[in-house]
Amino acid sequence: MTMITTRKKRTTLALVACLLALIVISLGSWTRLKHSGLGCPDWPTCYGYFDVRNAITHVDSVNTVNAGSLRAAEKTIPEMVHRYCASLLGLLVLIITASCLIKYKSENTPLKLPLFLSGLIIFQGILGKWTVTMGLYPPTVTGHLLGGFLTLTLLCILTCRLGNLIRIPNDASAIPLIPWVITAIGITLTQIALGGWTAANYAAVSCTEFPICESGWAGNLDFVNAFKFWGFEHVRDFEFGVLDLNARTTIHIFHRFGAIITLLTVGFVAIKLYKHAKSHFFKRFSYLLLFVLMAQFILGISNVAFQIPIAIAVAHNVTGAALLVTLSLLFYSLKQCSEAS
Repeated sequence: MTMITTRKKRTTLALVACLLALIVISLGSWTRLKHSGLGCPDWPTCYGYFDVRNAITHVDSVNTVNAGSLRAAEKTIPEMVHRYCASLLGLLVLIITASCLIKYKSENTPLKLPLFLSGLIIFQGILGKWTVTMGLYPPTVTGHLLGGFLTLTLLCILTCRLGNLIRIPNDASAIPLIPWVITAIGITLTQIALGGWTAANYAAVSCTEFPICESGWAGNLDFVNAFKFWGFEHVRDFEFGVLDLNARTTIHIFHRFGAIITLLTVGFVAIKLYKHAKSHFFKRFSYLLLFVLMAQFILGISNVAFQIPIAIAVAHNVTGAALLVTLSLLFYSLKQCSEAS
């Protein structure tokens, strides 16, 4: 009985970590959209303080004497709230990993996945530090965003494994879709990376017309500078971007084409799954996949149409994470189904 209770507690803790990871992703988006990524120029403290209230007092006092010498005090809040929640998430992941390590043999608990998650969460912390110390360097910002999405996805899979939360039917007709699902995951990850690159380079409003961009866009493409990852040694602050309009427009257009490819690929997977699956389980999965996909597509259009309102932009970020999680759980379910056949 104690063993069952312990496993249930571990599963509950993993579920809490999933929810916290989603909050951290939302806060990261909120921090970026509030232009607060450099609200605290040092790390892990904020102007030398762990308590954001002390940092606010410090900034106000300095700006009172020398107006504008430091960023506005309110910009410290999103950054430090994000750090507090990310630190708590890291602690939870390490506790879950330690628990899995202790009960590995007695409860047949997964070990490789939590160990990988621990390494990932530590690396995420390093990327978080570099995001600040490197002045919002776009490759670091994009990598940090991808790491956050991957952390959430793996935590969801770990939660399902710990609690046996998914009752997978024996549906051989759905198994042949595994290569397509893998392809869809790869395309979705690429699109998420393009979204992160768009946000990190402040290219979200470079195109304001549909379906692709303003007229004449094809003659203004700059592939060389749009995806330039080095050669910025002289730049210390990437806030608000350093690329010219042509490079930002190119990034934005790539993200739009990526959205179309993602829509077609994931939509194809959802329709094929609905047509070929015999079980209600996988048919319901197709409904969920199609719903999340369409919500993400509509939110992406809304971002451009309404000039990146914070609520819609954060929702777009969260729904992108939900799409990756849904596809990954579908792959996990199909893989389990295949191994059971």
